[in-house]
Amino acid sequence: MPTVWLIVVIGGPLLLLLALLYSRTKNRKNETAAQEHRADTGAAELREDIEHDREIREDDR
Repeated sequence: MPTVWLIVVIGGPLLLLLALLYSRTKNRKNETAAQEHRADTGAAELREDIEHDREIREDDR
């Protein structure tokens, strides 16, 4: 019985790690440079919008 738990305790996290690494590499292959640039641009615009909204709220006080 201790052998089964040893396999579960070591094999479970290892299997989870392998699945995580596989999914990350699979997603990175499908992402083009243009998609990455578009995502970065969108994130920057969102940050600017949030900062602008904060400034408007502070001016209203």
